[in-house]
Amino acid sequence: MFAQTLAFLTRSIRQESRLLTHHAVRGALVLLTLMLFFVQVIEAPRRGASGLFLVQSITNCCYFCLTLLGIMYFSLAITEEKEEETLPLLRMTGVRNFTLLIGKSMPRLALVILLILVSSPFLLLSITLGGVVPEQIVALILGMMCYAFCLSQMGLFCSTICRSSQRAVSLTIVLWILLEFGGWLFSLFAFGCRQWGFLLLRYYFDQVSAFLWQRSMWVASSEFLMYERGENIWHIQMTFHIVVAFFFFALSWLLFEPMNQASLAQGAAASENITRGLATRTHGLRSLRCWDTAIIWKSWQFLVGGWLWIAVWTIAMPLVSIGLVLGISILVDERAEAVVYGITLMVVGCASFFILLARLFGNVLNGEIYQKTLVSLCMLPKRRGKVLSELYLGLVPGLLAPLFCFGLGFVWMIAFEPDFTVNFFSDVVVKPWTWALMGWLVMTVHIGTLLSVYLRHGSMLIAIAVCYFAIPFIGAMVMGVLGMILGGPGSIGTEFLLLYLLPVGVIVAEASLCVLIHHLILLRVEELAAK
Repeated sequence: MFAQTLAFLTRSIRQESRLLTHHAVRGALVLLTLMLFFVQVIEAPRRGASGLFLVQSITNCCYFCLTLLGIMYFSLAITEEKEEETLPLLRMTGVRNFTLLIGKSMPRLALVILLILVSSPFLLLSITLGGVVPEQIVALILGMMCYAFCLSQMGLFCSTICRSSQRAVSLTIVLWILLEFGGWLFSLFAFGCRQWGFLLLRYYFDQVSAFLWQRSMWVASSEFLMYERGENIWHIQMTFHIVVAFFFFALSWLLFEPMNQASLAQGAAASENITRGLATRTHGLRSLRCWDTAIIWKSWQFLVGGWLWIAVWTIAMPLVSIGLVLGISILVDERAEAVVYGITLMVVGCASFFILLARLFGNVLNGEIYQKTLVSLCMLPKRRGKVLSELYLGLVPGLLAPLFCFGLGFVWMIAFEPDFTVNFFSDVVVKPWTWALMGWLVMTVHIGTLLSVYLRHGSMLIAIAVCYFAIPFIGAMVMGVLGMILGGPGSIGTEFLLLYLLPVGVIVAEASLCVLIHHLILLRVEELAAK
């Protein structure tokens, strides 16, 4: 096994080292470092400890280069094999999972470490400018190598569990933010707990925040230079990054087989059947690429983004909502009441729901038409209405994140306002105008979807302009005329009309119009399919 791993690793290093882009990146880093060096030499007579400023500049440059290149480079290790459909060919050579993961990650790590070594002579040269001792430079280089090792295994893990490079890069960015700036998030949580009086939770959040801050490369590199004068070469940040790297590699090793079965099978006869996203055993020989819910999966995967983006939005929306309130509270130096957080969560959930609903339904047929895949869908042995229904059904999971944010705010309000539930149902749920407004939203989406099969861009914006500006303006004038006919605004007939009869009539009209629009969409799809 060791000989096989060494041979595969040697081959991968040779293959990666022949790429011209790697030499170009290293040359660009050298030029950037030279520029920083000459700037520092020019400004050295006006500064004390010029070497320290030079090391800080080079360190920041290396940190951003490592992060950017690492995220974009390491997260493609396995996904590029999946997209090029060469992963089964690698397995046919008898390569084990461990060997494959080592061979795909270590050569990339070696090439990135060369970037660090390129800047090392300039870091050592800064000792002659003063303000820096050799032990600090050694500690800084070791710290950046450990950070690169952690990034490589984090990217390898994301590349292992994701199906495409775009998702792998997105997940790597999310994990990097949690790794480097997770301490800031926990500081926000601690601040919120202090505002609400949860002292015990605040203590634990402060501990976790301090733990993460001390082990992030951004903070640790400053400590190597500013607070320690070479007393210790090995620091806690290095150990933390190495442990995290081995943790991600272990996860990649364990999850490689179950997460890549579809790519390894490549649609051939396999003993797996995908049912609602879960792998279940079957005794038949069925292709992984053919199942009854393929159209639903297509919409869910390529428009919604799959479970990855659902999870990202589900976590990001509440965090952004709470962070917004906390940030405003800090700026105005005034403590926000607990109900403000709940209301903000509900408002952000509602706004996100409307935005995602318009974006998803405005792109579902538009994308199929202009990517020239609608004709292929219409060739399936299914009714046109069923095909469209399955396309729409695949978009529904994309609305889970805003609904979760709204539900979290609703539960929050119940916890801090005992009468909120009663008031919400009496003032919102049982009111006919609430359902008329919801129906108006559904009608707007239908109009935007209809326009999307005719227009390339701007269909949903036109629908919003018509439904929320033009029609309400005309409707307000009609209501004014009806109010004058029925005896003025204070009469009982006018109040009954405005509160009950009018919204019920609006709901009926919305439902009828939605049915008509759906029929028009089907006719347009039939027309496009016949071309």
